[in-house]
Amino acid sequence: MESCLAVEKDIDAALAKFTGLGDHADRVLSDVIIHIQNLNQELAQVPVNMSLTPTQLEVIKDTMNRCKETLQCLASEHRDSHACVSRVGKTIDRSFVAELSGAVPRDAAFSAPQQRHLLDRAIVQHLYRQGLDSVAETLVQEAGLEEEANCGEPFADLHRVVEALSTHDPGPALAWADQHSESLHNSNLPFKLHRLAFLLIGRQEGRIAAVTYARQNFPQFVDKHEKEIQKTMCLLAYEGGVLPLSYSALRDEALWPDAIELFLRDACALLRLPPLSPLQSAVSVGSRVLPALLDIRMKMANTHAHHVWAAKDELPVEVEGGGHHSVFACPILRQQGSDQNPPMRLLCGHVISKDALNKLCQGIRLKCPYCPMEQSQSEARLIHF
Repeated sequence: MESCLAVEKDIDAALAKFTGLGDHADRVLSDVIIHIQNLNQELAQVPVNMSLTPTQLEVIKDTMNRCKETLQCLASEHRDSHACVSRVGKTIDRSFVAELSGAVPRDAAFSAPQQRHLLDRAIVQHLYRQGLDSVAETLVQEAGLEEEANCGEPFADLHRVVEALSTHDPGPALAWADQHSESLHNSNLPFKLHRLAFLLIGRQEGRIAAVTYARQNFPQFVDKHEKEIQKTMCLLAYEGGVLPLSYSALRDEALWPDAIELFLRDACALLRLPPLSPLQSAVSVGSRVLPALLDIRMKMANTHAHHVWAAKDELPVEVEGGGHHSVFACPILRQQGSDQNPPMRLLCGHVISKDALNKLCQGIRLKCPYCPMEQSQSEARLIHF
């Protein structure tokens, strides 16, 4: 992270340098152009058969020298700006490792057909989540992923809602929340959407319309959000004016992105999906653990411990994955997961080992050990660590 910040700092400095250089060049060249135009108008008044006076010749000479000096000055400043660009490249070379292939064994990365199939599925699911349906469908056809052919349908409505929220239109999101009101009874999303609609109405239609909307929709949220409703109503008094510091959290630039994030999290939960796609989660975790992997590689290169890494399908040390874990331990049996005892995800989202799943399944249905949800054993899904 520190390396990224260092590169970002140098890039910002280079951009600021070029922006300042561009503004300065525009001003200087505009002055020169105006000066030349004025001189041209004066010379146009001189009769054709009359020679220029020594004063006029001197003015022309001074103008030419001024143009030449200006261009030389701009060229010199442009050459100086190259140092900022060079500094960015040097910071990148100093902060990052160009060759990353040695961080993990090449033959272990998706070499088997089954592993390649999982990677293709992860890419397709990520494309569907990003709304790139046409690209995902092409990959489905080329990779032969018939099981993923219709996976984009649940995300189509979500993308329409997110696009509407991005343009400050809470209507589709409110309709979606009403449609899933029973599943969202513990979520703050309905209240936050109605709050956004209230603020939007107050700005566009006036305070009376906003108060009418609040009386119709806010009473259902009083038990959980009484203080927030009171503060929201007080915003009408500051409409068009300067908000006090205590109300800064209710500014539009903070509320709309928060609503989008909360909507995506709740919508994915209803679809029994994680907030991030498997590919995005893998990239996020990989970017966190890559420095540790590179450090391990450098240390092991100078020792006789190559067999420690090569002989097992695991790392010799634990790495921090930012909330993700590189090793699964069953919370029921207190055993580490393996190929023979892999982690299994229940419908409710809780994860237990396969052995624990088999022991809990005494009949047709089994009950999650952490929540009241029941399911059949076949509804559990294998998780790949």
